[in-house]
Amino acid sequence: MSLCRKFNSCNAPQCPLDNRSLKTPHYSGEPICVWLLEYSKQDTRPNLERAIGGISLAVVRDAYETLFDSYGTIRNRLERAKSTPSRLQGA
Repeated sequence: MSLCRKFNSCNAPQCPLDNRSLKTPHYSGEPICVWLLEYSKQDTRPNLERAIGGISLAVVRDAYETLFDSYGTIRNRLERAKSTPSRLQGA
């Protein structure tokens, strides 16, 4: 987890770096990993790899696909994130 720049300030229950956490349900109102939210935005993906530092974009992609396919509440949030502005400027 220490590969993630946001690890010390993140409280998202599902982490792309922790496969076990991806198997836990996402409850409405819980935070979502900033990298997963940014991955949902097609136009920010080129900048995302640079912003996430030591994490592989493939790891984020796999986690995104797993969560998107598994849980309705997180799928809805990831879908909505597609139409919101990027947070990468502050990352």
